[in-house]
Amino acid sequence: MSHGLTYALVTPARNEAANLRRLAASVEAQTVLPAAWVIVDDGSTDETKEVAGEFMRARRWVRLLDSPGSIARRGPVGDGRSSGRDVLAFNAGVVALEEPVDIVVKLDADVSFEQDFFERLAAEFAADPGLGIASGTCYELEDGHWIARLTGDHVRGATRAWRWSCFNQVQPLEDRLGWDTVDELKANALGWQTRSVVGLPFFHHRPVGQRDGRLRAWAAEGETA
Repeated sequence: MSHGLTYALVTPARNEAANLRRLAASVEAQTVLPAAWVIVDDGSTDETKEVAGEFMRARRWVRLLDSPGSIARRGPVGDGRSSGRDVLAFNAGVVALEEPVDIVVKLDADVSFEQDFFERLAAEFAADPGLGIASGTCYELEDGHWIARLTGDHVRGATRAWRWSCFNQVQPLEDRLGWDTVDELKANALGWQTRSVVGLPFFHHRPVGQRDGRLRAWAAEGETA
């Protein structure tokens, strides 16, 4: 990595066995590999843990652990994101990182990307010391075509990357839907730049709100606002 920045990935995963295989192919093909990839199983009832275990045995930089959000009182999948379950899983993954890195990435299981995705994303941080949070531009399949879902300067949560110093400053992340707006506002108030990188695509294979239900998602977003 010519710019010298290291990065780690944390993937909260609940019933993502099929998606994880596709994601792993994207990660393993990267021109610059992550220092670590922590997959956090959030109470899956499919083969998510088995699939993640395969990757862990084949790659020394992959680790699998259970999310504290999968224990006891947590509700069904429909209550997951709105109750902050993915944030709890992500935080557990960050804590489990064994070595410090320059950039930490929340990487959703239902995405894929080109081989130089993380090299180019890290280069954005190297080129701009004031950049605190960044992601690629989301594309979703519509009528057989990949369409860009532009959200202005909002950083999409599916490939959300923090400079480590910024990440520490915006803690704690809100354990509710909309957390990825709250931390941006915190970062901006502290003087950090935040943006989605135009021309750096990632492909989202599950439309936003498909798992939780759009009405539930809208209600949770309104509460956060």
